Amino acid sequence: MNREAMMQGIRRNRMALAVCFGAVLLALTAACDPDSPPAGRDIAIEKLAVVSADGQTITYTITVIGSNGNSPEFGYSSTPDPSIFTIQCPLTVTDTLPPNATFVSSSSGSGWGGWTRTGSSYASAACGGSLFYDGVISVPSTPLVPLIIVASVPPGETVTNCASVSNGDNTGIWAESNMANNTSCVTTTMPLATAGRDIAIEKLAVVSADGQTITYTINVTGSNGDLPGAMGSMYLTLFCPFTITDVLPPGATFISSSSTNGLLIRTGSNYTGTWCSGLSQGWEVFDIIGVQSVQPDLPISLTIVASVPPGETVTNCASVSDGNKPGSWTGNWAESNLANNTSCVTTTMPAGDTGVTYVYSAKYVCGIVRPLDPKVPSVLGPAPVVPGVYRTAVNVHNFTEGTVTIIKKAVIALPEDEPRGAISKRVEDRLRDDEALEVDCQDVVKLLANVDARVDLQTGFVTGFVEIQSPIELQITTIYTLVGLEQGVSIDVESVQPHLIKK
Repeated sequence: MNREAMMQGIRRNRMALAVCFGAVLLALTAACDPDSPPAGRDIAIEKLAVVSADGQTITYTITVIGSNGNSPEFGYSSTPDPSIFTIQCPLTVTDTLPPNATFVSSSSGSGWGGWTRTGSSYASAACGGSLFYDGVISVPSTPLVPLIIVASVPPGETVTNCASVSNGDNTGIWAESNMANNTSCVTTTMPLATAGRDIAIEKLAVVSADGQTITYTINVTGSNGDLPGAMGSMYLTLFCPFTITDVLPPGATFISSSSTNGLLIRTGSNYTGTWCSGLSQGWEVFDIIGVQSVQPDLPISLTIVASVPPGETVTNCASVSDGNKPGSWTGNWAESNLANNTSCVTTTMPAGDTGVTYVYSAKYVCGIVRPLDPKVPSVLGPAPVVPGVYRTAVNVHNFTEGTVTIIKKAVIALPEDEPRGAISKRVEDRLRDDEALEVDCQDVVKLLANVDARVDLQTGFVTGFVEIQSPIELQITTIYTLVGLEQGVSIDVESVQPHLIKK
């Protein structure tokens, strides 16, 4: 063989080797290409989560997808078609909601087939369709219908929800080539609660001066929170029917009722908004959609007057409610706080005439005794006490839950061989439940000013009694203070016991 023929043979061998190497490289590249079809059948699941506009619910959309890869389409063609995937029936999606999510509804989106729910399992209706054949269906280019699940989740909560898909026995050429994508999870954090519409009610009770009746004042206030409302976010929007309910307790008898601007109509124990009956109150009423918007500085106020027997304790409650928003309104107009929709108040009426008067006689010692000569008589007589400055404070406490009217007076006590001391006029005073007052030396001087002008605490000394009369029992304590030259300061406290006087 000459040299030229040898070189041609070498070049032919090199070319064949290059062709073989290129073929192997091309095959390896095709096998690693992510766009190339998988080696076998693969079913996958995709899950998306969308939070509702009002931040109350999550809508999960679950889609089953897949490909036959290099496997043929069952019953249709022996040629592999990656755009079609074959399902072994039954086809089931399992979606177990986490503990902080509550199931609301499930449905099937638009597409082919559908889903039937049994607890946390959802069976595909495609397995019973016209393409069902010997437990196997081939999904054409029209995809399976999505499964839609709606769940409610509390504000601020974070939830992780997973869905998984399974089908048939997956044997032979129909075995799953990739189980990793048969489950899909999504984690969602709900927005924090916003300030929604809130209706509140406040109730006050005032006993009349004569102790015969109670006037209840009920104010409805609130705010639209983050919602704009009919007249803006500074207003409270009320939906019809609007009702205040106030059932008087057995011990109370209805006398009268009234409301601001005549906005409420009474029917028994219910007070309804006039605007809900088509009675216009001007710009405040929207009769067409049945909505009342109230300014913050002009709340709806209801006044109820009831009579209650003396000494009775009554508890009265009022509650407020309104209807649903009109269908044309958008946004979450439900009450954001029901805890303040009821308000109660307990009142004890002052005791009536029991036929018994409680009389308290509290000793008082007031004035100055000069140190040079303790026997020097004061303007009201001698002072048989040690020199010093004397002060007395009589404390009167009404520890009951009702209002009491007391009568107080001062009496001057003089030595037995002198004329009887003056008696002041009777002065009325009132103490509400748990109130207290003090009668000190200055008050004694005021009581005695009109009956004995000689009483002067700066130059003289006076002693006697402060008398307190009451129809009920009181707590009365007397505090005595002496600032003496030799003894220093001394303080004594005494409890005064009553004398019961029958009328």
